[in-house]
Amino acid sequence: MNTKRYINFTGFYNDFKEEFSRSQNERLVQWFNLIGTLGQGCGCTRRARAARSNVEYKSIENILTNENIQLMQMRFPSTKFEFADGEHLFHVIDV
Repeated sequence: MNTKRYINFTGFYNDFKEEFSRSQNERLVQWFNLIGTLGQGCGCTRRARAARSNVEYKSIENILTNENIQLMQMRFPSTKFEFADGEHLFHVIDV
């Protein structure tokens, strides 16, 4: 079994931006749109937008639906997904 460990929202976004930008999960789509625009717009609000993205990342277990998890497992078969904030592991999706 493989393990993918995300230490912040950027790696997760990069792995699934194509698939999850078109999801039926509105909260996930809004979050991914927010992450995708962090490099744009006013720099004075960028820090607040990045902080909001990080809060959503830490709520990943409340955001992902079963369909989203199935898509993750189809994209990376036999993979355990670990979500961490730096070194602090806070959520695991096991096969």
